[in-house]
Amino acid sequence: MTGSSLARWDSFVEKHGHDDRSMFADKLSVKKLVRKDGFPDKQRTRLWFAFSGAILLRQSATNEGRGYAFILKSCEGVEDEHTEQIDKDLHRTGLKEFMADSPDHKNMIAKLRRVLVAYARRNPEVGYCQSMNFLAGFLLLHMTETNAFWTLCSLIERLMPRHYYDRTMRDLHVDIRVFAELVKQKLPKVGI
Repeated sequence: MTGSSLARWDSFVEKHGHDDRSMFADKLSVKKLVRKDGFPDKQRTRLWFAFSGAILLRQSATNEGRGYAFILKSCEGVEDEHTEQIDKDLHRTGLKEFMADSPDHKNMIAKLRRVLVAYARRNPEVGYCQSMNFLAGFLLLHMTETNAFWTLCSLIERLMPRHYYDRTMRDLHVDIRVFAELVKQKLPKVGI
């Protein structure tokens, strides 16, 4: 990213200050900036949170008294099919590899478990399915636990196809078949 690109983003962020909702509402400016410059590394986390719609979910739930802390409290002591599967998947996420030998690894695993259990509690229709741990783990590497939770909610509930993360994973299977067909057509030596 060039210096002028960073200057444009810095100006945009400065214009909106700490009002991420205002930033989210300025869609025309955002489209122009993203098309021309992409997301700058130093603003990426804040922009993901705002533009995924997570900020709106968080504010709405908090206003209704159903924020992340409320959901976590409702999860205390809950052991069910979701927590059982989450516990199996936690160490498969690869956070240890991403975090090198950080002493914060165990704390990160605890955060990941809380985010996943809270999501399963918030959205019982979807609950938890394998691979959510990778998405949540990636988000936790870049943002606070609370923001990672709301960004996960927004990705699954607002941005991904409806049956990507549910018990059937039907839309994920469709994408995999489309991808396999494209590989077969475009890279026949690689295709199966």
